[in-house]
Amino acid sequence: MRRLVDREIPDREHREQLKAWCRAQMDDGAFRETCRLRGWNRTTAQRHVDLALAHLFLVMIYQDLNERVGNP
Repeated sequence: MRRLVDREIPDREHREQLKAWCRAQMDDGAFRETCRLRGWNRTTAQRHVDLALAHLFLVMIYQDLNERVGNP
């Protein structure tokens, strides 16, 4: 999964925001605190996370469809 994120999410800040969001899923305030410490606007960072997750989801669907029809 890490390689997929590194390959498919080209913007370093967006990758960092996605990683921070993933780590924060066990602690409600962790994402908010990470955003504050890194100087990110939390609303914008959350939007970047949403876009990154949607992008990864579409890539995984595309890969799955290609495997089902036999394309590399």
